[in-house]
Amino acid sequence: MYTVQVMSQSTGKPVYRAKVVISAGPGVSSPEYTDSDGCAHFHYEPEDGKVIVDGWHEFRVRLEGKVQVWIP
Repeated sequence: MYTVQVMSQSTGKPVYRAKVVISAGPGVSSPEYTDSDGCAHFHYEPEDGKVIVDGWHEFRVRLEGKVQVWIP
């Protein structure tokens, strides 16, 4: 399991209700939406992949533990 936290570059605060999708291995996850802390939780094994936020912000990361990404 790992957590993706989405943060706003302009406010420095967590982003609520951001749509987060993980692209790793052979496919793409079902979307999860961030909570009031900006966190979306995924129940997959750790691996390298991409975090895609709201369909167009892409981040290549190690998906493990807590991953924090910043969007404009």
